[in-house]
Amino acid sequence: MSAKSSLRVGLMSRLDYGGTDYRVGLWRLGAEVFIKEKVAFVILLGGLVDGVALEKRLVLALKASKKEDRDSVRSEFLRGVVNFLKENIPVIKGTKIYIMTSPAYDKNIGEQIGEMLAEVRSDILLYRKGGDRFELKQMMKIMGAYTPKKGVWMRGDYYDTPILRMLKDEKRRTTRGIGDIVAAGGNGVALFHPGDSSDIRRPYFTVPALCKIGEIRTGENQVGVAVVDWTTPNVKEATYKVFSFKDLLSDEWSFTEQPAGISKAQKAIVDALQKRGPLTIGLIDDFTGYDRKEIAREFGIKNAIITINERVSLDRLFDAFAVSRVYIPAVFVVNKIDLKLMENEYLEISAEKNIGIDKLITEIWNKLKFVSVHIAEGAIVMKEEETLSDVAAKIGSDFSAKVKSAKIWGPGAKFPGQEVSLFTKVQEGMTVKF
Repeated sequence: MSAKSSLRVGLMSRLDYGGTDYRVGLWRLGAEVFIKEKVAFVILLGGLVDGVALEKRLVLALKASKKEDRDSVRSEFLRGVVNFLKENIPVIKGTKIYIMTSPAYDKNIGEQIGEMLAEVRSDILLYRKGGDRFELKQMMKIMGAYTPKKGVWMRGDYYDTPILRMLKDEKRRTTRGIGDIVAAGGNGVALFHPGDSSDIRRPYFTVPALCKIGEIRTGENQVGVAVVDWTTPNVKEATYKVFSFKDLLSDEWSFTEQPAGISKAQKAIVDALQKRGPLTIGLIDDFTGYDRKEIAREFGIKNAIITINERVSLDRLFDAFAVSRVYIPAVFVVNKIDLKLMENEYLEISAEKNIGIDKLITEIWNKLKFVSVHIAEGAIVMKEEETLSDVAAKIGSDFSAKVKSAKIWGPGAKFPGQEVSLFTKVQEGMTVKF
């Protein structure tokens, strides 16, 4: 068979955003592998988010809010997660990413986030949760792709491995078969089995995790991505390649960049964190020679335990300590341009002669990312990243609680009066009817 008939599929699992083990750097490394390998498409087998961690954070946010504000708080929380994933899951030009959420890892909140993410990223498609069959037309074969529906490693039966338990359960559930060749994700294990001696009687392979594995459940834990390469329709001739990133995590703190302009004490603290990883304030005291009061005073805090469980830049570290630091959009304006005092590259206006005022208003509008949305009561100002659910919440909490869908006209509508979900993003000039 000619090289033109070859097919490569990229596989990844367990991004686990929202917990302490996600690493955006690993996501980017995975994308680089898929680009280099020229995969036809990518499948994420479970673990788009850490559902348990996100649900806990959402519960805390809801408890801290007023009852009448909880709908908008929930919407804002979910949208924040979706926006982060939208911006940080790498785009692989010309390549679709199929997401299969895992009830065991993503929970219900992960399925909701997956739906919203697919609304705002045209290259991302949400597939059936728990797994499904992929038709590989080029090879005239079916590939099954499955994720845990529950914590299979906790069950008390006597099957060989958690992966086999999951696949045997799937085989019992379906009448269509689980595929000619099977991929399983979610367990942080990388292995290939020809299938002849297994109970499922077909080749299967498992996908490593694309996060730092904080809790070790198997001795074969792996971090990385995988690529399956077919050059013939014979599934037993498929090549399974694992790209491991595990070694990179052992020294991840050493890659942290020190921001410019930090004090001598801050540099000593950063050096200690780079060499030893997460430390309590007491251990920082031991390793730097600065006592607790000096360390606390350096960061403007009185009493705390400093534990860092993610790969961050030191700019972000100091942002976390400096709770009063807020970044906002800025427009640089020079007034009195009618006096021609100097040449500059800023926005020029003259308040006295009304020069450049309209341009200034437009610039402020654009910097703040405002859009005007038309509803029955008139126009309403929203932000670019907001959704129709936010529009309904702005009209009123009682109103938003009753709304299930909306129809839109103008920008964003494929045809006048198109019915869309409340997760649809607003656009400038959009007309909405709930």
